[in-house]
Amino acid sequence: MPYAAPQAKSSRERGGRPAGALAGPPAAARENAPQPTPHQARRARHLGIGADNDVNGWAMNKKLSFLAAAVLVLTTSAAHAQWNPQALGEQDTLEFRSDCPDEGEHWSPVWLVLLDGDLYIRLGKRAAERFDCSRDNPYVGIRIAGQEFPRVHLVDTPEMVAATDEAMADKYWTDIFISPFAKHLYNMRLVVEAEATTPEEQE
Repeated sequence: MPYAAPQAKSSRERGGRPAGALAGPPAAARENAPQPTPHQARRARHLGIGADNDVNGWAMNKKLSFLAAAVLVLTTSAAHAQWNPQALGEQDTLEFRSDCPDEGEHWSPVWLVLLDGDLYIRLGKRAAERFDCSRDNPYVGIRIAGQEFPRVHLVDTPEMVAATDEAMADKYWTDIFISPFAKHLYNMRLVVEAEATTPEEQE
C-alpha cells in the first residue's frame, strides 16, 4: 500500500487564525469591549465597516470614534472665526431674513460694502417694510458666502449714508442707474453680537 504523507492541518483546524489575518484585540479586551448600538451598526454598514466578528467590531468602534472626533473639530471650527467683514465684504450680495406675521420667513438679497472694517447695506422700500414688521427686529438672519449667521443686529446709521452711497457706486457700476430712482429708507451697519437679546428679553 503506497505511503501517504500526512496532510498538514489548516490554520483553522489547528485553532489559529488564517494566514495573513489581522490580529484583533486581546480576548479580555474583546469580552469587555462595548457593543455597537443599532444606530452604530447601521452607520457601520453604510460606511462599509464590517461588524460580524470581534476584529471588525473593534475596528468599527475605532473608526466611529475617529469620525465623531472629526465632526466635533469641524463643528467647533464652524462656530468660531466665521464673521470676517474683510473677507465677506468681497461678496456681491447677502440675504437677510425677515419673519413678518402676514408673510412668514423671507430672504431678501441686497448689496453690501465694507467701510472702516464694518459691513453696510441699504434697504429700499420693500426690504425696509419687511425689516420693520419682522418679529425679531432689529435682529435678522444673514446668509452670505455659503454661511448663515442666525442673529445679526442691523443698526441704522444715517450719518454714513453719503459714505455708503459712494462706496456702492465704486463697487457696483449699475448703481448709477438705480440710486437716482431708488429711495433707501435705511442705511444699516451689520453687528454680530456674542449674546444679543431681543427687546422683549431686555424688559
